[in-house]
Amino acid sequence: MDFQGLPFMIPVFIKRKQSTYISIFFVIFAAAKHWEQAWKLQKRICWE
Repeated sequence: MDFQGLPFMIPVFIKRKQSTYISIFFVIFAAAKHWEQAWKLQKRICWE
């Protein structure tokens, strides 16, 4: 999934529906946490 165009889409979501924006924020937040954990795990494997 590509989040490149996301900053331009956020104002549209705010105008359309607040709940849509909030749900999308939580999806991105969860994905970021997942990527962070995966990156740390990969880094640890590479260093050992």
